[in-house]
Amino acid sequence: MLCEGLAEAYALASAELGAGLALREGGALDCFVAACAHARGTVDSPGFRRGLLARSDGPVITRYWKLATGLFTPGEPVIGALHHHLSVALHAQVGARAC
Repeated sequence: MLCEGLAEAYALASAELGAGLALREGGALDCFVAACAHARGTVDSPGFRRGLLARSDGPVITRYWKLATGLFTPGEPVIGALHHHLSVALHAQVGARAC
């Protein structure tokens, strides 16, 4: 189920970011992509990652989560911020593979 997979990915991302690690292939990013692929009835692949990138973030959702961040306790992981970090990592990975 997508929600369960994303909850695991966000928990991993929070731990990785909290430890000062950059999100990259493996760990939280792979968990995030696997959850999205499973929810769509497919498997993780370079093509799936490119398609997911096109759907993962946009200016409206990014703005929403920036505004919503103020509603959370300081230091509490914000799902939208974690999603944004995962999207940035996915963008960096897909862009690096395209070169």
